[in-house]
Amino acid sequence: MATVERKTIENIRQISPEMLAQLINCFVHITLEEKEELSGWICTIDPVSYTIVIAKDLEGTHEENKSVVFVMEKAVKQIYVVGKVGNEPSWVKNFAFKKKANHTDEELRKRKEKLIKWLEKNRVPILADSAETENIRVVGSLVIEPPYDENSCEGTNEIVLARIRKLLCSMPIE
Repeated sequence: MATVERKTIENIRQISPEMLAQLINCFVHITLEEKEELSGWICTIDPVSYTIVIAKDLEGTHEENKSVVFVMEKAVKQIYVVGKVGNEPSWVKNFAFKKKANHTDEELRKRKEKLIKWLEKNRVPILADSAETENIRVVGSLVIEPPYDENSCEGTNEIVLARIRKLLCSMPIE
């Protein structure tokens, strides 16, 4: 595999999947069709739609200066690869875990125990290892992640997802 160095890309659809993978964590300047410019680190590229996820850092350490932007392939005129960084900036890793940061480990443990009891009381089948892992897995199609609220549910069955969210909203506060 060739390394990614300073390079200009005119048509992202002509790049091999291996090259797309090499663009991850590269710092790039993107010229958009409407002559706008965008700079940042490539977090990921969807290999089907070629949508690029860019982490932008607008000078400084304040959180409001940092953002994640989705750029659709048809809006991209040119990508100039400045170079590869070792890893994505640390703030990007923390970006996705912001909802978890407001709770201590002890609070999360108590919330999880309370939720497991509530689900069992309402006869919702959870997998036996849910008590030992971070996520609570509902048999069949759903995962509840920290901080264990209605917005922490992920699943493919919309009916089950809606019912579990409604159940979580009705859980007593105590």
